Amino acid sequence: MNKEKLANELSTLVGEQLQSEIDCGMVKIKQTTNEDGMIMIKSITIGERVHPTDDDRFDFDFDLSTHTSYVTEKATGEKAEPEAVKQWFSEQVVIPKDKVGKYDTESWFCVGHHEEESKFPFISNDGLMSHCLLEEYEDNAFHTAFHSLLERLDYEPDSSCLFVRY
Repeated sequence: MNKEKLANELSTLVGEQLQSEIDCGMVKIKQTTNEDGMIMIKSITIGERVHPTDDDRFDFDFDLSTHTSYVTEKATGEKAEPEAVKQWFSEQVVIPKDKVGKYDTESWFCVGHHEEESKFPFISNDGLMSHCLLEEYEDNAFHTAFHSLLERLDYEPDSSCLFVRY
């Protein structure tokens, strides 16, 4: 298996995970190749959600000491009703961003080759979004999809495929 084929498969996996955001024009998936020949799979936020008529209706606040969030109606200063907030979010639309910055990009995987060429390219997710979903947040859906992909590709079943980048 070459690294391009593996990168395409991983891009498809990420795209499936972000399908609803892709469908509404909020996110796109992109592959880039760095100077070392490694392929990066990234998601880029290209849209932003806005309310078409009342974008500034609520104030959102979070109290770190109590880990409590607060939503307040700006017009009244009163606590917002959860149903009103839910309705407001459901009315939002996605518009293209004026400018896409570096914080709008999430790197998911890095694909390259081992120092000694082998049948399998390596996959690194060290410090990347996929690492967060696999190790920190333990997202079961992503974990299952990722390992199903590796199994389907018959990817190096006797050893770990994830390597730390140096």
